[in-house]
Amino acid sequence: FGQLVFALLAPFVMLVIDVIASVFGMALSWRTNSGPEQIINSRRARLFAVVLMGTAVIILVVLWVVNSFYFDSAVRRVFESAEARAGISTVCEEIDGSLFAGRVELGDCRLTRTSHPTSEFDLQADVVNLDLRMTSILSTATIDVARVSGLRGWLRSNRNRATSDDDDTVKPKRAFEINDLDVADVAVRLSGTNVDGNPFELPVEIRQIRSEPFRSSYGLFDLMFRSNVAGSIAGAPFEIYSRVAGDGRETTWRAERVPVASFGAMTG
Repeated sequence: FGQLVFALLAPFVMLVIDVIASVFGMALSWRTNSGPEQIINSRRARLFAVVLMGTAVIILVVLWVVNSFYFDSAVRRVFESAEARAGISTVCEEIDGSLFAGRVELGDCRLTRTSHPTSEFDLQADVVNLDLRMTSILSTATIDVARVSGLRGWLRSNRNRATSDDDDTVKPKRAFEINDLDVADVAVRLSGTNVDGNPFELPVEIRQIRSEPFRSSYGLFDLMFRSNVAGSIAGAPFEIYSRVAGDGRETTWRAERVPVASFGAMTG
């Protein structure tokens, strides 16, 4: 989500800055002082504003062409950037959406990362959709709706092999918020080696996660205290139920047949 959000926003941030600078240049060119030096400066400011306005038009035309004819290719370039930066390979059979609407719809996706010091995974997702609020361009990036469905695969943690100094966990360049996060139909296998050097494996199934909102900077907190979640861990069902209560929130956790032995194998 972070990679897609900032790839969508980046060209529009450039456009806004360009337009603001051109307006500022045009305002300088309208100064009323009539001295020779002021006239020269006004002409330079007017030329500066015209050049920037022309650049803005070119950016708009390029965005329209990309949106109309090369949206699929542009998204795949974002995936290539993610692979170069974080080692995450993403391949999607279906890609649709709109740059101007901030909408991305992905289908039949596979996400893999191998030979990484902290974590490796191989995941397949039936649906990954997001609807970005483009008016959040100069504030905290806001996704109105995000959907993930049909997530399958495995994740392996290698953190016991990496010291804290070697932890290169990739975080979003900029914080973002999701007003309505809906994750459904998840079945993944967590594995790794505990601190004692013994391997563990933990199957996790999620029927649904509904979080309103979900903040990238407080992901774990929002999941545990501001979301509705239902699923099972090692075959043991659990639920998290959160609701608004007065001026705050009330969250309830419920679990049956808690798999203590499986958790113990994971922690060591």
